[in-house]
Amino acid sequence: MPRAVIYVRVSTADQVDNYSLETQESECAKYCERQGLEVDRIFREEGESAKTINRTALQEMLRYLTSSAKKREITHVVVYRVDRLAREVGGHHTIKATLSKLNVTLHSVMERFDETATGKLTENLMAVLAQFDNDLRSQRTKDGMRAAIAHGRWVWGAPVGYLRGPKAAPSLVIDPVLGPVVREIFQRVASGERKDDVRLWAAERGVLTSKGTTLHPQQFHRLLINPIYVGLVVVPKWKVTHQGDFEPLVDFETFRLANHTIHSGGGRARERALNNPDFPLRRVVRCGECSWPLTGSWSTGKGGTRYAYYHCRNRDCRKTRVPKAELEAIFEEWLDETSLPPSFFDALDLVVRDFAEESQKNNVRARQRVQESLDALSAKESKLMDTFLSGVGINEETFTRHLRAIEDERISLQEEMGILLVDHIDFDAVIQKARQIMGDLRTSWNTLGPNERKVFLRFLVPDGIGFENGRVRTPLSIDGIRGIASLVGDEKRLALLTGFEPVSPP
Repeated sequence: MPRAVIYVRVSTADQVDNYSLETQESECAKYCERQGLEVDRIFREEGESAKTINRTALQEMLRYLTSSAKKREITHVVVYRVDRLAREVGGHHTIKATLSKLNVTLHSVMERFDETATGKLTENLMAVLAQFDNDLRSQRTKDGMRAAIAHGRWVWGAPVGYLRGPKAAPSLVIDPVLGPVVREIFQRVASGERKDDVRLWAAERGVLTSKGTTLHPQQFHRLLINPIYVGLVVVPKWKVTHQGDFEPLVDFETFRLANHTIHSGGGRARERALNNPDFPLRRVVRCGECSWPLTGSWSTGKGGTRYAYYHCRNRDCRKTRVPKAELEAIFEEWLDETSLPPSFFDALDLVVRDFAEESQKNNVRARQRVQESLDALSAKESKLMDTFLSGVGINEETFTRHLRAIEDERISLQEEMGILLVDHIDFDAVIQKARQIMGDLRTSWNTLGPNERKVFLRFLVPDGIGFENGRVRTPLSIDGIRGIASLVGDEKRLALLTGFEPVSPP
């Protein structure tokens, strides 16, 4: 009898959503019984993010299959849903590639797919949706952080010299031990004392790395230029600057003088640019012989004419050397072949809308929970006020302390509600944009600027693409998408999520 291993994963939030390990194990075991599979082993992942494939139980399972799949006749890996295995498309396909080499297939209890073109499309849709859900959660987390920063809260780990504050404001409090040391660091540097001497002095007084070692000069430099020490929350990548809700450690004049001394005497060397707009496929296309990323360079002929080439930078290989215009033309032909047909977007439209409907329901429940907490807080505030006004059992100091705690909790709940209210997504616009970009990849590529092209390539071919014998070799991560082109025809039917009626592509 063929055997299967079961992989289950859960996080604290998932347990609330009925994705407990016990539920997953039970459903996966029932699936194996229906399919005539003997359960060989169960791998349980508790509390580890699916954003990465470097997970304890997952890696243990892959090692076990590598050593035992053949001799124990293990042919299946069964998961409850695809997003239990991975929440990132590249990670999903990396795992699938490993399983494929072992002649082991992936099966999901809640989603139906197989190795046909239709099955590959469905599986890829599930992987894309898992990443979409992960990205959406990440965006909401960022929105929550932005909302907190707007109130002056520091939302990351406390920098040296500070400790995390209570749940309510302030978000940081001065560390009674290291706070005075950091303050003196700025005063010493501002007075002209050598920065390296101050760094060693600070190390003797406990200003160390998380590993207990002396700060590296660059780490010490970053401490001195960090505006948080003058009470500012600055997030350059979000172009945000807010006055913090915490006490500054250093006054502006001392901070300015300290920074003047460390910046005088010349600027820092500029980092070598790795992304040359002349060679947009540099480090993306790989040599077909050795798989090293190609680099690009100009050479000058005898007559002074300059020629551009992509070539292998592996000194032990260097077998690939192709003119820039030739390789980029081949790449554009590959983009034409890889562009997605209309049937893909019709299917995606249905699947995404169903996914969004479920997400909206979860969001509504969360808003109801927060609103109930706000209502309960208002009732608590009203009761506190009545008790204080009655003049019995509570003095003014106690009243003020409780009232401040209520207000702090209300601010936190309002921030949470603000995040939950930012949930509208114009799916028509999203699908239309996807049609525009993915339906004609060549045009999309040719209208993008250098920085946009980097993002485009990271999305389209995160693992790079191979070049050999005058052709671009499609990587595994795009195989499922390439297979979609075969879905044209009335006899083809597309299986979507469990519970959906299959639809025929137009």
